[in-house]
Amino acid sequence: MIFMIIKLFLISLFSLYIYSAQTLKGMGVSLPSSFREDGRGKEQIFLDHLIKDCMKYKYTIKQYPFGRHMIAFSEEPYDFVTTVPESSKLKYFQSKSYIHYQNGVSTLKGQKINSLQDLVGKRVITFSGATELIPGLKELVKDFASYSEKAKQEIHSKMLLLGRVDAVISDAVIFFAHTKELKKEKFQMKDLEFHHLFDKTNFTLYFKDKSLRDKFNSCVVKMHKTGKDKKLAFEFYINELYRTLSE
Repeated sequence: MIFMIIKLFLISLFSLYIYSAQTLKGMGVSLPSSFREDGRGKEQIFLDHLIKDCMKYKYTIKQYPFGRHMIAFSEEPYDFVTTVPESSKLKYFQSKSYIHYQNGVSTLKGQKINSLQDLVGKRVITFSGATELIPGLKELVKDFASYSEKAKQEIHSKMLLLGRVDAVISDAVIFFAHTKELKKEKFQMKDLEFHHLFDKTNFTLYFKDKSLRDKFNSCVVKMHKTGKDKKLAFEFYINELYRTLSE
């Protein structure tokens, strides 16, 4: 009887080891500031802490343009999808908010933009699904000279620098990360300005396995309670500042 109990215990322990050693497959957004080759992207810093350090899982990320990544998650065999707006209603299991982005308006320097109303009559470009995330945007679209949403956000910087649009609505770090890449390509630069108009937008993960979602949520609660989220955000922005000054 004792040997049987020991055997069952060892089998359970081995099964737990195999499960915890598995690599989770994730779907993420193809943004230069979120996932980088050096492993210090904004999303990577948070996911490494939550999934690797706290949940004790390895993970991989396949990147898609924002918006498409949520569609692909439902159609392909992935365990989780990152960067899903808190207000979204996807199939499967939504986590607590683990990260936020700061949307605003980028223009050529010298433009006075204090509210969305100041964009009336201007040519505006933004990310896919912006009208669902930015309060008041949907109602004003008809009053813009032109309005378009592009999933590939590197297009935003090009359009503004080429004078084809007057304003870009997006996250500040994402916009300037794309713009910095254009500088490397010897693209003609102009002085730009970011206008803080909106509150921060919270983002979540979706898991196909409820137990994984619950583990992730426990780690998120612990992260917020200990203030680790603020330390991770500070680490990311200090790293971004260093990258900017060194290039």
